[in-house]
Amino acid sequence: MTDNGLDNSFHVRNDGIPGTESIVERLEGISGKVDDMRASREKDPDSFGDKILTMLIPTASALIAGKAFSAWWKRRGLSTGTSALHDSGHESDNLLVGVAFAALSAAFVAVVSQLSERGSRAYVDRRHRRNRGSRS
Repeated sequence: MTDNGLDNSFHVRNDGIPGTESIVERLEGISGKVDDMRASREKDPDSFGDKILTMLIPTASALIAGKAFSAWWKRRGLSTGTSALHDSGHESDNLLVGVAFAALSAAFVAVVSQLSERGSRAYVDRRHRRNRGSRS
């Protein structure tokens, strides 16, 4: 123990505040973690644009597919409107039509979303292969 009240063997002052050596060690640890994260990010071949592309295309295509399916469903006269069915006492038929619409719409949108996700990923991968080939 030194005469100024610091115990350097534990890197903590007597009043419970960490000493400078302890703080520096912690900051060096954080710096190492940041360096590891940076190296991991730099190894990732996908750029920010690639990540946006592979997220945006499936999302937009699913939205468009959902709207198109809904429009097709209404144009075919299969709308889940309650006025005609409710007046005639066929609430269970209306429920079945609504459930059928929900199930078929979800299935259609899921298929379109999966296909567009695979397509956008294949496009990005092909672009990476082409860029790698031009560098060598």
